[in-house]
Amino acid sequence: AAAAAAAAAAAAAMMDDPRARYSSKTRIGNWNEEQKLEEEKIKKYLEKKAKGELMINKIHRNMHGSLKTASLTYSKDGKIRFGDNIMLYSAKTEGVLSVDITDRDSGSIEAYAVTTSTLTKGPVARNVFTIIPHKGDKKNKVGDYLTFGTKFVLKVNPLLTKKDLKLASIPLSPMEFSKISKRQLVLMSVDGSADILFKAQFKDVSKRFEMEGLPVPANAEVVIVHNRTGKNLCTDKIQYHNDFGTEYEVCCDTLTNANRSYTLTHEKSGKVTSDNNAKEPLSQNFWAFLTASNPATETAQKVDSDAR
Repeated sequence: AAAAAAAAAAAAAMMDDPRARYSSKTRIGNWNEEQKLEEEKIKKYLEKKAKGELMINKIHRNMHGSLKTASLTYSKDGKIRFGDNIMLYSAKTEGVLSVDITDRDSGSIEAYAVTTSTLTKGPVARNVFTIIPHKGDKKNKVGDYLTFGTKFVLKVNPLLTKKDLKLASIPLSPMEFSKISKRQLVLMSVDGSADILFKAQFKDVSKRFEMEGLPVPANAEVVIVHNRTGKNLCTDKIQYHNDFGTEYEVCCDTLTNANRSYTLTHEKSGKVTSDNNAKEPLSQNFWAFLTASNPATETAQKVDSDAR
């Protein structure tokens, strides 16, 4: 009993001693392992920083490469030709089609996200594209007019990447759809199938039949149709966040005016017939091929010999 009392007294004295209490400096648990892990993290961070492999370094390199100044083709007669370097402007978002070369799609075919962006007003590597004929086109060549109804391919600017990327749209399925709106997916892809073929249509549906085969005007609103699925290239103010900021999603979807007044008015005037589409498209489907406004700003860019 006396020994127990002595032990209790000693324990009480120890508790009263501030040096024997737990504090922020007291090491408990696997403190040695945690310290080693922290040191290892710092070591890896410093190694990545020295090699320029940090995420901030990758974003900086992406920005630098994507925002290189690019050139647009100057059109003397106001018409679009195969081989022209253009920007594709959206009437709805007031932005231009742009590629994010670091935003890779998770599908089996190498492809990258496209958006419409209002963040960069001038022509740069990520928003300037070349219009080329498709490989099976024996009629058209670089320098010929792009006409309404003629299939074309939109190729990525070589200033952005040496990869053979082209605008493509994949038919809608339970496995393939746009990230946000769940519509038909549009990407910049290495795919060489029929999914890369598009064609331009006249904006006014009542005049499309008579405009077929005529040259596509520069800097004027048109409708761009995916040849395989018949869906219109589409963009809306659906926010898409990436390294560049907040941009807008691009997909393929034909949006039309549900109001019957448009159809009835044109039927009365005789402008709508069974040969053309009676539904008025919405601004989400309106695009314009932008060219250089001044020939002095144009710098010729070589079109790859194997573009076709």
